[in-house]
Amino acid sequence: MFNVWSLWIFAIPALLMGLFSLPSFLIGAGLGICAWNEHRGVKLLKQFDLRAPRVLGFNQIALAAVLILYGCWGIWHALSGPNYYDEQINAMPQLASTLEPMGELYQLISFLIYGGVIVGSIFFQGINAWYYFTRAMHLREYLRQTPPWVIQMQQAAV
Repeated sequence: MFNVWSLWIFAIPALLMGLFSLPSFLIGAGLGICAWNEHRGVKLLKQFDLRAPRVLGFNQIALAAVLILYGCWGIWHALSGPNYYDEQINAMPQLASTLEPMGELYQLISFLIYGGVIVGSIFFQGINAWYYFTRAMHLREYLRQTPPWVIQMQQAAV
């Protein structure tokens, strides 16, 4: 449930900012869909449904795709979009020697941050997907070894 709430915490503001920006709306929609699907996977897991690990694993892959697209968009925007420092240089050319390095630093920092999002999501969502996919055999074994009345009791408690 931590993942579900975390995804919603980021999805809702992105959707609201999406009223003014299509990329923000698309990122928010992607995060919202992942939050909804993660919640669906959690409910399946609580009912010991063998589809749960697969749903949760593929959801992590989808989340990685959303974050990678976000990172790629951020890098593209930082490298090709208007730079605040360029606007200032155009307004006051005498500041060019001072502000040009700042513009380059802005691009480098943006590249590092968004690149970190891409690498981090590949790593963390990849590990989470692998974890969820490997839980299927454990769940199957648990269901095979556990008396049905215990499973029914646990399902009722949820």
